[in-house]
Amino acid sequence: MVGLIVVGNDLSNLKAVKKIRHPGSARKTFRALLKELEAA
Repeated sequence: MVGLIVVGNDLSNLKAVKKIRHPGSARKTFRALLKELEAA
């Protein structure tokens, strides 16, 4: 299980978050979450 918490509209560390390598299926899940976050 993975999760992503955004407080307010602060996306100041989004680039750093994208650089983190996640293991296994968490990688796919985080990619989807980050795409959804960027679209919002």
